[in-house]
Amino acid sequence: MRRTLSAFISNIQGLAFIPTPLRVLFLRKYGVVCGHGARVYEHVHFSSNRVEIGRESFVNVGCYFDASEKIIIGNKVSLAPLVRIITTNHEIGPPENRAGISLAQTVHIGDGCWIGAGASVLPGVTVGAGCVIAAGAVITRDCQPNGLYAGVPGRRLRDL
Repeated sequence: MRRTLSAFISNIQGLAFIPTPLRVLFLRKYGVVCGHGARVYEHVHFSSNRVEIGRESFVNVGCYFDASEKIIIGNKVSLAPLVRIITTNHEIGPPENRAGISLAQTVHIGDGCWIGAGASVLPGVTVGAGCVIAAGAVITRDCQPNGLYAGVPGRRLRDL
């Protein structure tokens, strides 16, 4: 029963007609930690409640949280539309099944970061405070603070 209620709350919060303040209340009821002033817009998918969203952070339309492990988003972080934060990967398996054993790792997004539209942050990555991640980037490794990262895979282009 508890699992069904959690899935219902997770799905209902993403509907477009739910006002943003009510959406945050639904997420808190679901178990997502939402700091004061956090805003989450419609069509955001949470695969579990292992998500922490910091104070005054902003999650735009259509973001995806594969929260098999914790996702920790700092304060005053902005996530543009369609950002994907992934915590799950697989070991490379034998030829008959290359997607081997599932592995999950925590993702950390530091305070003040801006993650551009359609960017992906992959398992185990820490994005340092004050970083900008360009639209469409795929971040496969840790990002040092106050840098602009872009590309596939993401690399540091310059200091900010």
